[in-house]
Amino acid sequence: MKKIKRLRPLLFAAIVIAAALGVGLAGQQPSSNSFRPRFLADNELSRPDNYREWVWLSSGLGMTYGPLADAAGSRDPRFDNVLATP
Repeated sequence: MKKIKRLRPLLFAAIVIAAALGVGLAGQQPSSNSFRPRFLADNELSRPDNYREWVWLSSGLGMTYGPLADAAGSRDPRFDNVLATP
């Protein structure tokens, strides 16, 4: 019982910090157009302005599934990075 009483302030602090972070992140909602693809005049896809700030999630080699897996049957598997907007 003494351990629970000692951990109570730490638990309260953790809840307050988590709530503050949640409110701070919720206030940073991007506009709906900021993640839509943009094309240049020659129909070339433009890179997003802040693409270098995106968060790296994972990388994979040869991660092709479904109907494209048969068409991609080259000897050199494709290398992909998965990124997410902050």
